[in-house]
Amino acid sequence: EDDSLVLVASIAMLRRELPPEPDDAEEVVDGPRLSLAVPGARGRAAHDGDWLGLHAIGTDPAHRRRGLAQQVLSGLLGWGAERGARSAYLQTHAANVPAMALYERLGFVTHHAYRYLVPPS
Repeated sequence: EDDSLVLVASIAMLRRELPPEPDDAEEVVDGPRLSLAVPGARGRAAHDGDWLGLHAIGTDPAHRRRGLAQQVLSGLLGWGAERGARSAYLQTHAANVPAMALYERLGFVTHHAYRYLVPPS
């Protein structure tokens, strides 16, 4: 399989590159976790001390290239910042070229990579 990458960034730096938090977001808070959706995109976050983990960021194929993932990220990061998180991390596949381009443009850097090995059949 291709490499999975763990990316990290400063929340303050990321928020400078993103649009304002969306007004039309649907939020579901479950303790230290947030699920957030805007029409056509969604994502989740988990807060733990100084860190905010970003998970399951996705845009419906028919709604791509409209900045919806950036709106989702903005909402998730704002929520984390309100709770004291200063750094964010996420995982993505190295082969996910559109996601990697967005994350790198926003200021994420690769912390480490890993790969799952599968025995020969």
